[in-house]
Amino acid sequence: MAKQILVVDDEAYLRDIQVLVLSAAGYAATALETAAEALARLADIRPDLILLDMSLPGMDGREFLRRLRASAPWRLLPRSPRPIPQSCRSRSATSRCSRTSAA
Repeated sequence: MAKQILVVDDEAYLRDIQVLVLSAAGYAATALETAAEALARLADIRPDLILLDMSLPGMDGREFLRRLRASAPWRLLPRSPRPIPQSCRSRSATSRCSRTSAA
């Protein structure tokens, strides 16, 4: 069974790119636009990994993590998220950063 990855990002093109790349690599990827939506769907999706935009509008990534860690099944999450540099968040930098992070 493929590992389930949840992508939470308000930028549609970033969600689409991440799902495309992850699906091509054999993962089952689900993309959601908001942190609130992700919290509501966690029990259904049961992700092995969450790729989370830390600067979401409304509930940001930090608040999402605080609420996630407050629930019993997720209490043992690591305390240090691995941020993607802001310089990798533009359309033109996406392929360059993908190649760099894969090395």
